[in-house]
Amino acid sequence: MTRPAVILMTDFGVRDAYVGTMKGVIHSIAPQATVIDLSHDIARHDIMAAAFHLLTSEAFFASGSIFCTVVDPGVGSARRAIAVECAGKWHVCPDNGILAGLLMRHRPRRAVELSNADFHLPGNAATFHGRDIFAPAAARLAIGLPPEKLGQTIDPDSLRSDACFVAQRRSGGWLAQVLHIDIFGNIISNLPTEQLPAGRGGVVFRIADRTISGLRRSYADVAPGAALAYPGSSGFIEFAVREGNAAREWGVSAGMKIDVILDNN
Repeated sequence: MTRPAVILMTDFGVRDAYVGTMKGVIHSIAPQATVIDLSHDIARHDIMAAAFHLLTSEAFFASGSIFCTVVDPGVGSARRAIAVECAGKWHVCPDNGILAGLLMRHRPRRAVELSNADFHLPGNAATFHGRDIFAPAAARLAIGLPPEKLGQTIDPDSLRSDACFVAQRRSGGWLAQVLHIDIFGNIISNLPTEQLPAGRGGVVFRIADRTISGLRRSYADVAPGAALAYPGSSGFIEFAVREGNAAREWGVSAGMKIDVILDNN
């Protein structure tokens, strides 16, 4: 029998016992499930960072995988707790924009609100839905519980999304923005690599007070300390300083605008 995988991502860090407690809940319900840590170092309350990591990682997991993502600044509020089937995988999470990137790429097949208290942990603390609602739901999906038993079916079109994952096309290029800054200080934009013309020239990027011309293949194409733009492993155009920290050196943060200008000469 195939062991289902439950993939966890949170902004909890690993100092406290929050992540371990969620794993304990999953193990108590679905002891045969494989639990994989995607990341627990998402910046506190950074919903769009979580959305970015889901978008760029989910394709590398097997069909039937169950993602349990808890970055939830609205815990205890009226925001919905949901389970969504999308591209052959389930996503258990708050309905707060975490699925924005996936919803841009895939149309969800079905969705339920996790409203059936019979499948919540007793007590259901208003401040720890990761333990009391999301982990139990992910575990029960892993043991094959029909998702409709977890709560009321909802319209997938009602799920919260966000336009930041779509660069704006305009005359002569795009207006893009910074989606994410990784641990190396590399700057990841929301411009998909397939939008740019073939070849390494013919495009100029303006970000903060920097202008970068052309696309490189990798960091090795420039000297140490030099700036470059390149097609990143994320599937988006990225910017870096070889052996440096571009975001820190340029004063760039998530959400900043990037001018992308095509040179047709």
